[in-house]
Amino acid sequence: MRNIKIKNIGFALLLLFVTNLLTGCYSLNGSSLPPEIKSVQIDVFPNYAPLQNITLSQRFTNDLRDRFQKRTPLSVVKEKGDIVLSGEITDYRESYSAVTGDQATKNRLTIRIKVNYVNNLDDKKSFEKTFEDYAEYDANRTLTQVEGTLVPEITERIIDQIYSAVVTDW
Repeated sequence: MRNIKIKNIGFALLLLFVTNLLTGCYSLNGSSLPPEIKSVQIDVFPNYAPLQNITLSQRFTNDLRDRFQKRTPLSVVKEKGDIVLSGEITDYRESYSAVTGDQATKNRLTIRIKVNYVNNLDDKKSFEKTFEDYAEYDANRTLTQVEGTLVPEITERIIDQIYSAVVTDW
C-alpha cells in the first residue's frame, strides 16, 4: 500500500514538472514567444504588385494586426516594438491553371508578400521571407467577380504562414 502512494506521488511530481516545463515553452494559443516580448509593430505593407487591388494593402495590414491582437498577449504599437513586421506585396497575379484544348477552364489568383521580421530582443530569430498562396476559380468568371471571396481566403492563409513563422519559431 505504501509503495502505491509513493508511486502516485512520484507520478504526480513528474507530471507537475513536465507540465511546468511545457508551459514555459508553449502556450495554448500556439505561441512560443518568450515572455519578455511585450509588443509587436506591424507596418503598412505597400502594394508594389504590377496588377493592383486597391484595398489589398490596408486590408492585409489590418488583418495581420488583428491576428496578433487576438492570438497573442502582445500590444500592437506604432513604433519601437519588441518585434517588427514590415514588407511589401510583391505580386498579385492572375494566370491559367487548367486548359482543355485551347480553352482555359480554371484560372488562378496568386498573392505573394515579402516579409521582414525583426526581433529586437534576439536578432538570431529575425528573418526575411516571401510568403505566397493562391486560389483557383472557374475561367467563366472574371477576376473582378471573384476577388471579394478569394482575396480574404488567400490572405488568411498567408497570415497563417507568417504568424506560424513568427510565434511558433518553426
